[in-house]
Amino acid sequence: MRFERMDMTSLSFPSETFDAVISVFSVFFVEEVEAQITELWRVLRPGGRLVLTFWGKDAFQPGAAIFTEELSTLRPDIPEPLGAWERLTSRNAIEDLIASATDVVPEVHSAPDRQALAKPRDWWTIAMGSGYRWEIDQLTSDERQRLEQRCSARIRAEVTKAISVPAFHAVAGKPI
Repeated sequence: MRFERMDMTSLSFPSETFDAVISVFSVFFVEEVEAQITELWRVLRPGGRLVLTFWGKDAFQPGAAIFTEELSTLRPDIPEPLGAWERLTSRNAIEDLIASATDVVPEVHSAPDRQALAKPRDWWTIAMGSGYRWEIDQLTSDERQRLEQRCSARIRAEVTKAISVPAFHAVAGKPI
């Protein structure tokens, strides 16, 4: 096994290279999601499995709403986080998309869940490792610190002990 870092929208691998292609919470960030899935399917060998994960409806709430409100107060010039995953938050939408890109109807399983927040700052750790990172990277160091403090203060004040992290796992097998 080896790991390579590259832009998933321009894969340099020959067709039918891999036994499995796994994309975790990522394909929905590209503009042409169907084309991206078609490309991932291209590098999959016959008999291989394509595994994709998607966030469900209301992912990261209530932290996402707090983050968006505080960011717009601090820097109204930064566009509201798009939540690219919000386009694909139902089993039917995911099935239709993958079937359209691969001609295979995937198995789609839902995993509703919550992520505990042991302390208010845990939300910031999650935000830094998620799609919200783009907005955070637009801030100065001072602005980042203020946004983190404001979000943590609200999470503490609202006694938020967990965020919603519903997910879908889709698996499509490439015919032999």
